Amino acid sequence: MDYYMNMENCVSRLYAEWIKYSKIVVAIDFDDTINDFHSKGHDYTLVIELVKLIQEDAHIVVFTASSINRYQEISDKIKKMGIRNFTINDSPIKLHSDKHSKIYFNILLDDRAGLYSAYTTLKLAYEKLKGERI
Repeated sequence: MDYYMNMENCVSRLYAEWIKYSKIVVAIDFDDTINDFHSKGHDYTLVIELVKLIQEDAHIVVFTASSINRYQEISDKIKKMGIRNFTINDSPIKLHSDKHSKIYFNILLDDRAGLYSAYTTLKLAYEKLKGERI
């Protein structure tokens, strides 16, 4: 089996990065990950609560395809959720070359990119970091 197809290996890697750097970069999609963009009545409480819990130990990057015209609305909504000290589409970690435009992150929470497995990996790594179940 591929090494990172095993949840334990994913959690161990993220935990090791947390220990090494003291903070990790968590990228979070906005629409349909923490915001009910289509007004379908979806609840994103689990993801929001986890992000609020880890925010002192992580750099939060809102990684969105939304137009820059929505950034103020997005920022206001995120602050209202209780998430603070975040950036929107701006990496707190700069890669070694100016030629790279990719936003750096240790983990991505996105409804279109395996949200359940990323949420679970992040939660388990944070529990390991803090030595308790949340």
